[in-house]
Amino acid sequence: TKDFFQKAWEILKWQGIDSIFKDVNPAFLKNFGLERNEIIGRRLTSVFPGIENDQAQWIYNFGQVALHGGTHEFQSYSQKFDRWYSGVAYRPD
Repeated sequence: TKDFFQKAWEILKWQGIDSIFKDVNPAFLKNFGLERNEIIGRRLTSVFPGIENDQAQWIYNFGQVALHGGTHEFQSYSQKFDRWYSGVAYRPD
């Protein structure tokens, strides 16, 4: 949903194929069942082990939007959370 990704580019600082959580919004925490103190300052790959090999290509797709703009619509299943996610990633210019 839009709220889920509203602050996406404030949340992550992209570093190659990985990123570090700098901040999170309440929608992100609710959707993943996480607490803020569990993820701030941690790498994406340590919060979501195996995400770099996920068939949904989360890191690649969000990284492309972060670097080049545009939008990316997705519907992907997360094995870690045993749940489907759908939404749109975008970079506010």
